[in-house]
Amino acid sequence: MDSSDVNGYLHEVSGENFSAKDFRTWAGTVLTAVCLADIGTFRSETEARRNIVEAIKRTAARLGNRPATCRNYYVHPAIPDAYREGSLVDVIRKAAAGRPSGALHPEEQCVVDLIKLTGSPAGRLHAA
Repeated sequence: MDSSDVNGYLHEVSGENFSAKDFRTWAGTVLTAVCLADIGTFRSETEARRNIVEAIKRTAARLGNRPATCRNYYVHPAIPDAYREGSLVDVIRKAAAGRPSGALHPEEQCVVDLIKLTGSPAGRLHAA
């Protein structure tokens, strides 16, 4: 069994053009958002950059990738942008304290909302 078998199965059961990479991208994006919320706020742009690098390192370790691969292909740019703007930490922390109200966990719904606010597609992040 290889990735084409998994991707074929995903297409068959969903009726959509999903791939395993879409799931890894979703996981990487949500994990990075949660890591940044765990790290907390920052006092300078330098500290914000360091925190983003640390969150991506943690996410890369969970996904089994190098940090550069994780940052470029598995983390939606809306997440580090929202962190730098100062809106991510409180939103994710409040969501984490809530209960799932639908198909998504509260943290996941926050990520969806953040991506929608940017106006960028939630699908493919970059050309692979």
